[in-house]
Amino acid sequence: MKAAAEHFEKDVRLVSFEGDRDRLIFRSRWALISADRTFFSKPQLKDAVPIVARKNFQPWKDDYSSIFSILM
Repeated sequence: MKAAAEHFEKDVRLVSFEGDRDRLIFRSRWALISADRTFFSKPQLKDAVPIVARKNFQPWKDDYSSIFSILM
């Protein structure tokens, strides 16, 4: 998500919700991407956490991860 957001010059944050067992609302995590740099300054998103890119991360591409070899 971080690599894609950076490629398209967008901001990305991780939002976590712990849920509420009594109301059967389950825990969730969301990655939000926005072109609007002020989007994450909203009070509802004050706990949104920037995603840190892993060192030496290589995004998946067809040119080096072909599944063709397993089909033969």
